[in-house]
Amino acid sequence: MPAENVHKAAEIIFTPTVGASGAIYGLIMAFALLFPNTEFMLLFPPIPIKAKWFAILLGGYALYSGYLNSPQDSVAHFAHLGGMLFGFIMIKIWQRDKHRFY
Repeated sequence: MPAENVHKAAEIIFTPTVGASGAIYGLIMAFALLFPNTEFMLLFPPIPIKAKWFAILLGGYALYSGYLNSPQDSVAHFAHLGGMLFGFIMIKIWQRDKHRFY
């Protein structure tokens, strides 16, 4: 019986998880489209960066990492790009009505 318990524990530990990072990338893209010149202060290194450049850097890194295809990497980088694409499309649809700001 102990070997069976170890097998069940290993199944639980190595179960794939789903995160919300694609949604965070979508929010960053939407913010960069609405407020492109707003500055963020990065933590490491502590330098200010505009929202538009921050979104471009994150998207470029996700694209590079997605094509790098490292076997040790278990991050869905193209899901990040999908979140950015969704944020872009959502803001462009919302911007059709020029009388409302959101």
